[in-house]
Amino acid sequence: MASTVRRRGKLRMLPEMPLDILFEIFSRLAPLDLVHLSRTASALRNTLLSRSAVTVWKASFASREPELPPKPNGLNEPQWANLAFSEHCHFCLSVGEHFILWAFHVRCCAKCTPEHFGKAAEISRKMAGKLVCSHQDLLCSANLKLPKQKYYQQVYSYAEAKAVNLQLAQRKNDKPCFDEYIQERKKTVADITQFARQCEDSVTWRIMRLLCEATTVQQKRAQKIFARLADLGYGEEVRRLNEIDPRILSAHPPIKQAKELTERSWAAMLPGLVEIMEDAREKMLQKQRKSLLKKRLKLVTSIIEKFADTLLPTEAVLGPADVCSLPHVKAMVEEASLDAYINEEGFADLASQIPRLHDDWLLMKNRELVALMPRASTNNRTPEADEFYRLKLATTFFQCCDCIEPISYPRVLAHHCLAMLRVGNRNREDDVALIYKNLDSQPWNLGGGKVSYFNAAETSAGPVIEACGMNVEITTADDMDQLGSWLECLRCSHPVKGRSVFTWKPAILHDMNHRVSESCSAVWLRLNADDAQAAQSQADATYLTHRSDSQDFLCIRCRERMSFPSLRYHLQSRHDVQCVTKKDYCLQVDAMIQPRFPVVIPHTPAREVPAANTAVPPAAELQGRDREVIVISDDSDDDIESIYL
Repeated sequence: MASTVRRRGKLRMLPEMPLDILFEIFSRLAPLDLVHLSRTASALRNTLLSRSAVTVWKASFASREPELPPKPNGLNEPQWANLAFSEHCHFCLSVGEHFILWAFHVRCCAKCTPEHFGKAAEISRKMAGKLVCSHQDLLCSANLKLPKQKYYQQVYSYAEAKAVNLQLAQRKNDKPCFDEYIQERKKTVADITQFARQCEDSVTWRIMRLLCEATTVQQKRAQKIFARLADLGYGEEVRRLNEIDPRILSAHPPIKQAKELTERSWAAMLPGLVEIMEDAREKMLQKQRKSLLKKRLKLVTSIIEKFADTLLPTEAVLGPADVCSLPHVKAMVEEASLDAYINEEGFADLASQIPRLHDDWLLMKNRELVALMPRASTNNRTPEADEFYRLKLATTFFQCCDCIEPISYPRVLAHHCLAMLRVGNRNREDDVALIYKNLDSQPWNLGGGKVSYFNAAETSAGPVIEACGMNVEITTADDMDQLGSWLECLRCSHPVKGRSVFTWKPAILHDMNHRVSESCSAVWLRLNADDAQAAQSQADATYLTHRSDSQDFLCIRCRERMSFPSLRYHLQSRHDVQCVTKKDYCLQVDAMIQPRFPVVIPHTPAREVPAANTAVPPAAELQGRDREVIVISDDSDDDIESIYL
């Protein structure tokens, strides 16, 4: 059997080197490294623990551990290094959590502490009857917090207490000598206590120094890695990641190590870093694309807003989502080149096409609305002209799936609910959904089903229009607005509170409420000129005090939407209009039916006294009459007994 040959390490010739070379090498090591080195081989131990090696230890302490105070008396340099930096308990030699008791020059683990150290009460109990019990100020102490304890406690050494007690016992019969020893011992305890505090402070400063050194080494390592990544073409990705959060890269395990960068470690970490850089590059491109898309969409929105300024404030205009959903516009917005369509000049052709696109959109949406309406009766008009004319009739109302208020034309084309971004589009990640999310809107009535014809509103509109003396079949909403009539609901007139009066659109809402809650229609009476003027004055006055926050009004000068209370302040502060008139503002196209508050006017004093138990006459009999109405009630607010004209 062949004999095995023991292989020796590369440093096997180290003990055989000249001492001056060895000492020069060892003096550059840390004290703990010298302690470890002295325990590797007997030859090195003999060399490092010899008296001639004291200069090596001193040089090591001075250069590598400048915070540590000079060694105390009674310890040599190797012992001082073992106390300050060794990781072993001096009693059981175990490795783990342990305490440095600088005052006693030992390291002690939690297991050995109760055996060798105790509180003052424990010292007194063990040393009962001894002289040292009355001289605890002659003993050194240390503050410790054992693992199962909440607070620090002051402990003393049993061995030191026994030794001090022996000295006191030897001098107890010689008072001068006894007193001299006490004074010397107190001075020694004070010096040891001060030295222990210096050592504790040095530990804190040493930790801070090591942390700074490690941070410096880590930063240098990171800078070298970043430079090499830049050489590979990832400089912009590194710069961007460090701008967002420097910890993204610096906290990466291969980068945050406090070690010098070597070719071997660089080769090991390169694949992982390349994966991170590629992911960062992809996200940067996505972010650039989203930013460019948002910028282009703002330009398109600006073009549409400029076109809308050329229209009347009450006209509906196609939305940015309707324009951007067109194939050729969508292609412009999603152009991959980062240098195309970045300013208004790039969208000059689109700006010239907006009027035509608006007309096409209006025609298409009108046809969609007409398709929702009931079939019209035949007359002398052409079918197409008749259908589009019907959209403008005062009896034509539509209903949004999210609202209960009847919506007239052209308000239905500008109604915000019909272009509001839905949840389904918010959760999508495709390019089309990304456009909609950036615009925070979608094309008008996308997918259909969000608007329908409001038959109940048409039913209630007929009696209102007839009460105003107009022909239901040909009267348009504009005609009713220009007429400006006020109507009184005879069913709601109160003998004390007054008469409930309405303009034509609120009257339709009121009639619908009657039909739903009371299963009967309202009975309308058109107000004479004086009462109509009183009703209008009452409405104007109420507007000044009504605190509605609905953005229903539009400044004529800058076309900014706002509530009526804000409108008055806006005109005064922005446009220096001190006396606000109706020429300075108007209702925006998607405004809710106005006024949004009840208007009640008092009864006219001169009225005929009606006979009792007379039914409310039909609306047809009330048409065109201007005589006053007298209401008789038997102490009931809601029960109208008779009304005479």
